[in-house]
Amino acid sequence: MAYEGLSKHLDFHNLPDPGTRFNLKGVIAAGTYAEVREALDTENDNRKVAIKMIENIKENLEEIEEEYRVLWELPSHENLPKFYGIFLKKQGNVNDHQIWFVMEYLSHGTVSELARMYQMNNERMSETIISYILKEIIKAIQHLHANHVLHRDVKGMNIVLNDEGKVKLLDFGKWTGNEWTRKNAWLWVLKICSDA
Repeated sequence: MAYEGLSKHLDFHNLPDPGTRFNLKGVIAAGTYAEVREALDTENDNRKVAIKMIENIKENLEEIEEEYRVLWELPSHENLPKFYGIFLKKQGNVNDHQIWFVMEYLSHGTVSELARMYQMNNERMSETIISYILKEIIKAIQHLHANHVLHRDVKGMNIVLNDEGKVKLLDFGKWTGNEWTRKNAWLWVLKICSDA
């Protein structure tokens, strides 16, 4: 395979194939390098899950490794999605192979969608709701920082709510890990300011 042997953190040869384990449903979201689908895990009482499917493994290897390291290696936290496993779906030629990240299904959409709903109803989100969301995201970011992870894409589309109203931070394909230093953080802040 064109991507095998390139990863420092993943042994592609030993990743399980999802086979028919997951009953795929509709698309939840589509991003730059991935699509997220709702699915039922037939090996776990048809538990509803979200599967992030990444194609072009060789081209997206850095994002795949970063996401895997955050989801797998970090201690679990109430404001990060539960991670159920990683799979390699081999189909067609090697360019059609996909990495599947299987995670907790978060049913109540993103904070961006919530804000749009308020806007469409000519309403404003209450300060109580805003402060709750911010408090929960700050807890997630503190957890990441305590583990030397800088999430570089915190935005409403990456903040999701579950059935119980729990706030979760998603999408770890753009983080800076163990090499994170104050110098790197300041360079990142300067880049953000120059892009604005």
